[in-house]
Amino acid sequence: MTGSAKKIKLKFISSSIFFLHLVLIPQVAFSQELTIAVLDFISKTGDSAMDAMLSVGTTETVITDLSNVQELTVVERTRLRDINNELAYSLTGMISDETILRIGRQFGASYLVVGGWQQFAGRYRVNCRIISTETLEIIASIKETGSNIFNIQDEISKSLLSNIGIKIDAQTRQALEKRDTISIEAFQEFSKGLVAIDKGDNETGVQHMKEAERIDPTFQAPKKYLKAFSKESFEVSKAIIKEKGGKYIQKHSWQYTAYPTIGGMGYFLALASDI
Repeated sequence: MTGSAKKIKLKFISSSIFFLHLVLIPQVAFSQELTIAVLDFISKTGDSAMDAMLSVGTTETVITDLSNVQELTVVERTRLRDINNELAYSLTGMISDETILRIGRQFGASYLVVGGWQQFAGRYRVNCRIISTETLEIIASIKETGSNIFNIQDEISKSLLSNIGIKIDAQTRQALEKRDTISIEAFQEFSKGLVAIDKGDNETGVQHMKEAERIDPTFQAPKKYLKAFSKESFEVSKAIIKEKGGKYIQKHSWQYTAYPTIGGMGYFLALASDI
């Protein structure tokens, strides 16, 4: 082989390695990304307000906590609503292997978190499991006990992260321990709102969210839902009025800008029905 041929061959090999580096490395990095789904915690204390906080309220809080971790993708609770409803109406409340596998396929989740609460003598205990959606193996079992619901929620999030191999540095710890609210009354109203929305009763849900916001004006979680419903009702109202005729919206433009909310949507509907 001539010197020129050797150079060409070496150049080809070098280029091939560089190409493989570009193609394969991103795939490896992508495969290492973690996605986790958290189903509603089970709580059957007999007190609907307490159950709302321990179940959907805690789930929403843990999901929000985990969403602050850069290395982790968290499935939003709204996307899991149908599955949560299935489990809520089942006789046992137990999740089947088939459902676990389905969550892995449908949402791309590597791990699934399930758990339940117990209340005794003014104290609370939560037991939860991290399950692999690929092998159905229980990766870890977590138990937390205490008298303060918010503290227990913090510990749940920390334990989940450490058990799936995510290091909790100072910045992550600070984010996890940052409380969205310290008012148990505001959190209770927020949780009631979630329950109502899950049942399709958006009007009652919005009322509870507004009450949570009134109790604690710094509480961001209900603001997020109120903003979403305000935007949705605005678009629905606009579509209805547009369907009835552009002249109406021009004639009543002051009403259009004054009522871009759930309550306003009902007002628009009443007006539109007279056209």
